[in-house]
Amino acid sequence: MKTELINIEKLQETIINQAQENSSQEKRIQTQQIEINYLKEKIDYLIRQQFTSKSEKLNPNQPSLFEDTKETIEVIEDEEIEITFKRKKGGRTSPPKELPRVRVGTRYR
Repeated sequence: MKTELINIEKLQETIINQAQENSSQEKRIQTQQIEINYLKEKIDYLIRQQFTSKSEKLNPNQPSLFEDTKETIEVIEDEEIEITFKRKKGGRTSPPKELPRVRVGTRYR
């Protein structure tokens, strides 16, 4: 009779353990399914963004940059202007004269 009680208790424990494992697996499956659906939606959105036709709609109140205007600009050439340019010479600049000059000498043997 004791062996039957032990077996029944062991069976009950194994049934409870299996039920817990099944519930954890079901939770894992549900979270994975949610993630899969999210990724599918994201892929669909990116595909639509990449491959759908795009149209630029202009606001009718905005003036166009490419319209011909009635105003014309006249260019008048009066004089020739000579442009001179002097390059600055590169090199080291000397320090200001206000700074005291101290000579540091080292002796080499």
